Amino acid sequence: MKAVSQLMIVILLLLIGIMLTFSLYLWSRETVEKVYPNQEHTYQRSRACLSIDKIESGFITIKNCGLVPLKNLVLYVDDQKIMELTGIELDPQQTHEFSNPVTGEGHVYFVTSDLAESPHVKK
Repeated sequence: MKAVSQLMIVILLLLIGIMLTFSLYLWSRETVEKVYPNQEHTYQRSRACLSIDKIESGFITIKNCGLVPLKNLVLYVDDQKIMELTGIELDPQQTHEFSNPVTGEGHVYFVTSDLAESPHVKK
């Protein structure tokens, strides 16, 4: 009976190690998906950005400064819901201008969407 060469032992150990690594990868991926099933929304939220570009003489300009489309836009003035911008979806880097329903100075504006909120702007 002949002995197994050292080269064959190394190849067998490498194959066993590769198989174990691949099995561990598959198991951990499935486990993470079971524990954290809805992480797509969180990932998109981290890529979302909304800003108020301008508040001028009766008009407000908002901009999607993020990487994902935004919808369900709502304008708040002084923490009061003023207007829902229905039917508008802002693609990345797109701006939208709409009339400002509030007159006067000293108001705090911000806009929310399904994935982002603009900073509060005092005008």
